[in-house]
Amino acid sequence: MATNINPTPKAIFMSSNQNIASHKRMIETSEFQRAIQVAQLQYVRVLHNLAQGKNLNDPGFATGAAMCFERLQGSQEIIDIMLKLAEPMPTPEVRVVGDNLEHKN
Repeated sequence: MATNINPTPKAIFMSSNQNIASHKRMIETSEFQRAIQVAQLQYVRVLHNLAQGKNLNDPGFATGAAMCFERLQGSQEIIDIMLKLAEPMPTPEVRVVGDNLEHKN
């Protein structure tokens, strides 16, 4: 088997059993779960203070709301990636491409 000369960051992380075991222990602790929840709540507060327009009649309300939504969505994606960092990557399904000349009844 050829060596992957350009591994993903996750593949590098998963190459160490110690990384995997330590990560799983860390994310299962109540302290970590609480820290993630509090950090999310604090981030919402920070974004609220940054957003232009605090009510629907303000001219910058829609722009501020869209910016906040996109940033919250991005933060949630990072958290999801972090929580799944020690989970094995799914093996891609191998598809056999036919020559489109087969006729099946």
